[in-house]
Amino acid sequence: MVDPLPLAADLQQDAAALGVALVERDAERVLQFGRALLRWNQAFNLVSRQDVHRLYSRHLLDSLSAAPFLKGSRVLDVGTGPGLPGIPLAIACANVQFMLVDRNERRIRFVRQICADLGLAHVEPVSGEVREIATGRLFDTIVLRAVAPLDRAWALCEPFLAP
Repeated sequence: MVDPLPLAADLQQDAAALGVALVERDAERVLQFGRALLRWNQAFNLVSRQDVHRLYSRHLLDSLSAAPFLKGSRVLDVGTGPGLPGIPLAIACANVQFMLVDRNERRIRFVRQICADLGLAHVEPVSGEVREIATGRLFDTIVLRAVAPLDRAWALCEPFLAP
């Protein structure tokens, strides 16, 4: 299979167009995450197989596009799946603490492994229901993709959002 991912310099340029400054090392780490996602996806279906050819634009760049909007030092990624958007954001924002939550233990195993591989000690991957896991914690920013319609997503996340 041909690698659908660009060179690090191309990612740096594309990220810059989104307002995200990535040093070469971080661009390489985002691409390493993408390649690991492609490998694991062959066995575990972490992203839709129909989406593999759009992994770069639809998942990696789309995830990075949220970086300029993160506020504060604690971010909750609800329904992270295989670490989207949390892992690319954590690479781009090393000074922010991330909690990545998903109900699917298999996906969280992948997230734990990739965090170890990439040295993302500021990321806490957790398997389970966000209502149970995040109870008593407040986050400065909450991100999610395709979890629920906006009104339901707000009802789910609002109790964990700091003022």
